[in-house]
Amino acid sequence: EEKGSWAIVQEWIDGQDLHAVMKSYPDGAPNDFAGRVGQQIAEGLSYLHVNHIVHLNVSPGNVIFNSSRSSLKLRDYG
Repeated sequence: EEKGSWAIVQEWIDGQDLHAVMKSYPDGAPNDFAGRVGQQIAEGLSYLHVNHIVHLNVSPGNVIFNSSRSSLKLRDYG
């Protein structure tokens, strides 16, 4: 540890981004799954905005799912 040094620590998420997940639904995702995804993205963005953080790069590649696709996280705030 050096004085004045910085490090970025990120959570490891063993899963796929939304872009990859969308490819597994060539005819469109089921409504319940799509709704859950939309709700979780909205909740994540709301949390960021309440804390005065703006995500400048919301895209399918920056939405990552855990391995069971039960929850997601936003990454790369731009």
